[in-house]
Amino acid sequence: MGTFVITRQPNGEYRFVLKAGNGEIILASETYATKIAVENGIASVVSNSPRKERYESKSTSNGKYYFNLKASNGQVIGASGMYQSESSRDNGIQSVMRNAVGAQIEDSTVTDELLSVTTSQFVRERRRQIGLTQEELAFKAGVGLRFIRELERGDKDTLRIDKVNQVLKLFGYILGPVQINRS
Repeated sequence: MGTFVITRQPNGEYRFVLKAGNGEIILASETYATKIAVENGIASVVSNSPRKERYESKSTSNGKYYFNLKASNGQVIGASGMYQSESSRDNGIQSVMRNAVGAQIEDSTVTDELLSVTTSQFVRERRRQIGLTQEELAFKAGVGLRFIRELERGDKDTLRIDKVNQVLKLFGYILGPVQINRS
């Protein structure tokens, strides 16, 4: 079974690769401006990868072979690396077809994001990414609007961990211990 690995580039943009069960990268995306966009790109690969007509077999002028996986609108959603032969390229296509559907998602940006932002910034950014108002977030999390405002401002000295976790769970996170780098 394959694994999609999401990474964040030095310029702040996101991309993903699809790795086969043996860890070999078999498909790579372009960069995306937001995390939601890269997740949508993965969903597009999953839905388009089983369809043979979505693959475009290509070759270079120096005798290398590769392929692109395209969405229904013709946009490239993933590209392979270079292969030495047409048959190797075709095996790569088969590998994507086998590994994309049901692949796990490994988000390597989560640790970076959590270490580089405060909980206040994290909640505010995630809320905005999914298009919720503070009022809507408070309602969905089952907490008061005042709590959300104080949490996002980061100006309250104490917060109840259970309430913070109610909010974070909407985004698929909870507070937990993080190892301190003492060097």
